Amino acid sequence: EVHARHILVATEDEAKAIKAELDAGKPFEVLAMEKTTDPSGKQNGGDLGFFQKGMMVPEFEAVAFTLEPGKVSDPVKSQFGWHIIKVEEKRMSAPTPMEQLSQQLSQQVMLKAFDDSMATLKTGLAINIPDAALAEAVKKQSEPASEGEAGTQ
Repeated sequence: EVHARHILVATEDEAKAIKAELDAGKPFEVLAMEKTTDPSGKQNGGDLGFFQKGMMVPEFEAVAFTLEPGKVSDPVKSQFGWHIIKVEEKRMSAPTPMEQLSQQLSQQVMLKAFDDSMATLKTGLAINIPDAALAEAVKKQSEPASEGEAGTQ
């Protein structure tokens, strides 16, 4: 896990100017409260707390996980704008508790068994839907998505 702060601005020029102020010794927290466009960052000095991989946008995460604690990044572009990132600290995240894993795995096994049982029971059954529009909708929903329709269902 990484504990980081960030300053978010709209342009690369703004980010470079902020980086220059940081390099000249201005405190990160002060600049974050003054300059960031992230509303929560104005309150807490850009503090994001601890986060794990997969919780931030890829461009941001790639830099945050490679910076050493105490270091400040060069400007990083993401879909939200330009970030300056400061890593406060890193720590190993705790493993998922066995009780939680056990519940998740048993639920997955149960759902798989249910799906398999339903598929077996439906084999060879003819379903008659008198409403033509509903029948067409059911047919479309049960067909695998083609390449052009992927993600639209």
